[in-house]
Amino acid sequence: MDVVARQAGTTPTDGAGSGPAGAHRPVDATGLERLADLAARLVGAPSAQVVLVHDDVHEVVAAVGLPPGVEQHRFEVPEDTLCHLAASEERALVVRDAARDPRSARFPEAERGELGSYLGVPLREGERTVGVLCVYGPEPRDWSDHDVASLQQLGASALAELDLARVADEVERTRLRIGLAIDAAGVGGWDWDLATGELDWDDRLLDIFGVEREDFGRSIDAFSSYLHPDDVDRVGAALQRAIDTGGTYEAEFRVLRPDGHERWVQGRGRALCDAEGRTTRMIGAAFDTTDVRDGDARVARVLESMSAAFYALDRDFRFTYVNAEAERLLGRPRDELLGGSVWELFPATAGSTFEEHYRAAVATGEQVAFEAHYPPPLDGWYEVRAWPVPDGLSVYFLEISQRRQAQAQVLAAAARLELLSRTTHQLTEVLDARTAVARLAATVVPDLADWSVVTLVEPDGGLRDVGWAHRDPERTRLVERYAARRFVDLAPSAPVLEALRTGEPAGLARDAAALLDRTLGDAEARRLAAELAPEALEVLPLRAHGRTLGMLTLFWGPERGAPTPRTSPPRGRSPPAPGRPSTTPGSTRSSATSPRPSSAAC
Repeated sequence: MDVVARQAGTTPTDGAGSGPAGAHRPVDATGLERLADLAARLVGAPSAQVVLVHDDVHEVVAAVGLPPGVEQHRFEVPEDTLCHLAASEERALVVRDAARDPRSARFPEAERGELGSYLGVPLREGERTVGVLCVYGPEPRDWSDHDVASLQQLGASALAELDLARVADEVERTRLRIGLAIDAAGVGGWDWDLATGELDWDDRLLDIFGVEREDFGRSIDAFSSYLHPDDVDRVGAALQRAIDTGGTYEAEFRVLRPDGHERWVQGRGRALCDAEGRTTRMIGAAFDTTDVRDGDARVARVLESMSAAFYALDRDFRFTYVNAEAERLLGRPRDELLGGSVWELFPATAGSTFEEHYRAAVATGEQVAFEAHYPPPLDGWYEVRAWPVPDGLSVYFLEISQRRQAQAQVLAAAARLELLSRTTHQLTEVLDARTAVARLAATVVPDLADWSVVTLVEPDGGLRDVGWAHRDPERTRLVERYAARRFVDLAPSAPVLEALRTGEPAGLARDAAALLDRTLGDAEARRLAAELAPEALEVLPLRAHGRTLGMLTLFWGPERGAPTPRTSPPRGRSPPAPGRPSTTPGSTRSSATSPRPSSAAC
């Protein structure tokens, strides 16, 4: 058995696809691979991986630093592996010396020296463990609290990535259901090999054109021979445009069947390109639209069965058809919509991305696809596809608010990790703790706040500001002058002393300027605070070994306002402070260089 399989909590089976049917769904591992790589680099471990836990199997879906020849396979779950133990824990599983730790010493890999240390965090959704994010190496290692916290942060990002994959999977299933509904309506398919010139039609498409298989010439010229003469050039141009751009093809045309009947047919297709970007093949579908043009409801029934919303607009952008899903998403019955102008019924579309793309589709005769947000009362994000037809515009759309939210969570998590990495680098590249803490003020601006002040607790218990920053460099000097005066005759109700007394964050979400005016005892400090005009503030204790070593005060101006959701760490989890003073801070008595604060500063 290979080391990675045991470290991953797995035992190889006969094949990557073996195991209980339906045990899992495929996951796009690209984002998870980035997180695994970031985990290894962030904590300085040689190897990292993400393992998904299914009913009775584990699946390694992302890994870095694997031994040569080891692939990401799906394995049976053994009962005596570290990832199995990590999955059963509610907290991080920390193994500093695998050969000496009784939980891992019996493993052959630990005995052979191939597994020296392991750190794994369970990925939990509520009460259920869905996977494990772990880092490991061949040498014993004393994992730090920072390592554990970093891996837990990455674990939250891994969960967000999995949520995004599930949302994308749901969207894909929705599109599949749409395809099945269209198939049920009698849609024919075609496949055109540009290298050989061979054009293949399925039986349904042959039936639409009224052609026997043995009579069909299997070429684009044979297809063109069935078109109405007035439509040949237009359809040919649409096909050529798709070939030249590697894009999509769409056209509605008249077919002259061998039996003498004329039918309207809607054709759609997509170009497939090789590695060099050259179009080598086109595939597509077509369906008879004669009945729609004649008022028949057959295609309308297909549209009603779609799980995507669909509506049709005439040349004046008035609703001519609305399916049931569109009624639901638009929040209005079709009787209220039909005949009405989209610009009047939904005023926010006028002058928006919607109008821009709708008018472009009509003007160019080409399909458009875009994502856009519509404000309240709909208040949602939508994926929209609109294509022009001879009598107006056809539109179908999906609500993708959940997908956008998942994407935003992934981006926010990545931003937090980048800030964490940058902050860690800033705090550790110098040996002097006071200098490192002072740099913290500039590190968090403007990502977390508009301006900030860093305060240290002196060995005698006094408070002294050692760092400050403002997003506007010209106002940094103003913050410095404020920091030099703010501890003079400070009122007891100010948040800094509250945070110092309790060891918990303290602050105000609005009207922070008024609070400063009440709590600052020095007139010059009050004047400077009024000029800085904070709308919100938060004081975060910097704690280590159970003591408050300093404080980080974050300020937000009126334009930005208090962060929502809360930007600062949750109570009880203040940022770590590098280094520590030689004496435990006891009171708020000031030193000779720091005026005595009678209360907490803001």
